[in-house]
Amino acid sequence: AKAQVAVEVIDPSRPLDGYGVVISPFLLSLDEGGVRDRLKAWIQAGGTWVAGPMTDIRTRHGTKYTQSPFGVLEDWTGARCRWQIPGNVEEPLFRVRWRGGAETGARIWYDVFDPPAGAEVLGVYTNDRLKDQVAAFSVSFGKGRIVVLGTVPSAASVLALLQPHLGPRIEASGNVLVVERNGRNTGGLMIAELEGISGNLVLSEEMTNLADGRILNPGIIALDPYGILVLEGQK
Repeated sequence: AKAQVAVEVIDPSRPLDGYGVVISPFLLSLDEGGVRDRLKAWIQAGGTWVAGPMTDIRTRHGTKYTQSPFGVLEDWTGARCRWQIPGNVEEPLFRVRWRGGAETGARIWYDVFDPPAGAEVLGVYTNDRLKDQVAAFSVSFGKGRIVVLGTVPSAASVLALLQPHLGPRIEASGNVLVVERNGRNTGGLMIAELEGISGNLVLSEEMTNLADGRILNPGIIALDPYGILVLEGQK
């Protein structure tokens, strides 16, 4: 929400049509809701799947796979998982340098990959026995893409990795929640400041504040602490 990215939490049985990016952190089994076949077809048609750590590591019965650490992840990507190291929530055991140069601590779980030729390396471990080993990568899959995360990155790192796959976003300060709403003949924004401090957002078009009838011009709009705006686009 702080990055103004609209996120929906959905059940694995739900259709994936209409989504551009699907993130599955800790989705242990792709048998849940029969998502495996639908996910494969959706990616090949142009979707982007971000497979977080500990995804696709259990059968429908909760048992481990015998031929691979994963059910289909190695087959779909052409990668090989060399090691898997459990971690903890509080203290990162290893650090990762992400694409773009930022280095952050990683948490909870650490997969080490041998990615296939042509893969885009997104992050490498930087310390101790995992130094220079691949922590995250992405590959094309049909018309779409699979992004594999071997550990839990920081929120800023996730956003940076997903940036090429996200559509246009409304620019607003992190303490401001912006929710888009669209009807048959018009669209608008529900806006609220959440932390009791001043905030702002940037409008790209002229809009009307339904609370008082004011017309707001494109540009930076200031928002008072706990302020609320209900904006409607011009018809």
